[in-house]
Amino acid sequence: REKLRQVIGKGFNYRQMAMRSLAREWLKRTPKEQTEFVELFKKFLEFSFASKIETFSGEIINYTGEKVIKKKYALVNTEVVRKDGAVKIDYKLINENGSWLVYDFVVKGVSMIRNSRSQFEKIIREESYEKLVKNLSEKIKKIESKNSASVS
Repeated sequence: REKLRQVIGKGFNYRQMAMRSLAREWLKRTPKEQTEFVELFKKFLEFSFASKIETFSGEIINYTGEKVIKKKYALVNTEVVRKDGAVKIDYKLINENGSWLVYDFVVKGVSMIRNSRSQFEKIIREESYEKLVKNLSEKIKKIESKNSASVS
């Protein structure tokens, strides 16, 4: 799992993901809060993404297209062919300092960033930013304890 997280981490721009997920709330955060949120979001996404990838075994990944949009942005289309059918996954990339990194992915038409933003905005609006951070921290702790229990 650690190797999987390392590989995933090299291809993702977690700062862009966190910033886009918080939307307007991002600008209200101090640089320290932004850095802390990026790390929290990264951990949460790594655990979530890694657990989904671990369910794959023997699937075929087809690259179905790619296009550069506005020089700095690109879209890579893929499909994961499973026994029960194909799952379309599109990756949105941004070029920063000569490296193309994923800042969003769309699974079956659902954007991870848009979905996160919707959930985060609701928690912040109904409770607070601090409550969002607490919720994410608690989810990560649950996942970590569940993973360490399954390894033992």
